[in-house]
Amino acid sequence: MAGTAGARRRRGLAGLIALLVATSLLCAGAAQAKPPPNPTDQQLKKARTAKTALAAEAGRIAGRIARVEGELQRLNGAAQVAEQKLALARQREEQAASAAAAAKSGVAAAQRKVEQGHKKFISYVQANYMGSTTDGVAGALLTAPNPNALLEQTTLHAYATGHQLDAIGQLSSATVAKSNAEAAARGALDRQKKASAAAKSAQQQVLTALAQVTSQKANLDAQLLDERKKLRAAQIKLTGYTNQRVAYRVWKKQQQAIAAAKAKRLRELQLAQQRKAASFAPAPAGGSWTPAKAQEAVRRVMPFLGMSYSFAAGNRSGPTYGVSEPGAAWNDSNIRGFDCSGLTIYAWGPWLSMDHFAATQYTQVGSYHPSINNLLPGDFVFWSGDGTISGIGHVAIYIGGGNVIQAPQSGDVIKITNIYNVEAGYYGATRPLT
Repeated sequence: MAGTAGARRRRGLAGLIALLVATSLLCAGAAQAKPPPNPTDQQLKKARTAKTALAAEAGRIAGRIARVEGELQRLNGAAQVAEQKLALARQREEQAASAAAAAKSGVAAAQRKVEQGHKKFISYVQANYMGSTTDGVAGALLTAPNPNALLEQTTLHAYATGHQLDAIGQLSSATVAKSNAEAAARGALDRQKKASAAAKSAQQQVLTALAQVTSQKANLDAQLLDERKKLRAAQIKLTGYTNQRVAYRVWKKQQQAIAAAKAKRLRELQLAQQRKAASFAPAPAGGSWTPAKAQEAVRRVMPFLGMSYSFAAGNRSGPTYGVSEPGAAWNDSNIRGFDCSGLTIYAWGPWLSMDHFAATQYTQVGSYHPSINNLLPGDFVFWSGDGTISGIGHVAIYIGGGNVIQAPQSGDVIKITNIYNVEAGYYGATRPLT
């Protein structure tokens, strides 16, 4: 019997050592996973400087565009005023042309009066010359030694007053009126033509300036668009470097946590080796909570660090294939692993039977719900989307040091996470077998 017991003890010790070696290899592989790219400080600084410079240049161009837009607004207003002035000048030119046409009619009437006066005067001279005798007035004027004396005679004076002077006056008056009308019409029309030309020239100057500024704004708009494209590219580059740096730090922290968990797990396995060397009796099912059971529950799940998450997978015997959700990107039915509540089932499987459902595990596995400051390794911790038990959608196992081991979601792996970084909506905890 003693030999048999010794053999059993040696087989148990060999199995435990094999488990210890396998676990160490698993952890070493996880800790040595390929790191994400980690940009240098110089790369980050250069990208940040480039982004700042491009933002400043874009700001300067935007300021120039604002000033050009102000100039455009002013020139648009000036163009409208110039257009109105040109319209007014052309209206007045048309009015002057109409007045010139009217004056031309007046000139024609004056011309007719001149012609009539001239005809009257010719008729008077002809009638007086042809119809008079030498002793008549005409003869007297031609033969008199002193014509002035004759002009003082009543008959000659009366005629001159009534006929000759009238005809001459009409001729003179009509001639002056014609000249005045012609001059006024020409002056008015010339002035309005000059005014129209000046208005058109002023409008053209404004339109030329407006076209130049419009072209300038189009060029600035194109420059700004180009600068904004460059700025966007610089922002993307900087964001990429920043995200890589963050991802690297997260990875590094995870590797440190995995390494720490490895060391802790090795110590726990060594203690377990010592306990099992003394007694190979399995832990009794059921019963009440003890630190040894809690440590054993944590130890049971540690070897699965890095294993894939699989929806609805895992039971008291270990990992299983999961279930593929309709429309999901991950085909979990082909992935062997655990989901969150499957991992907790396996951890406490030797002592507890529970639903594969995080919400019911909160009350099903125990009655004591420690605060977050009083957690012990092996405790279940829960997160709820709406702050109620029925809203609990995630469960993890506390392992100490403010960390939990969890199976997060499809596409992810079983990993150690700080309890405050798991997700929002922390609900509470339950200590199994209490």
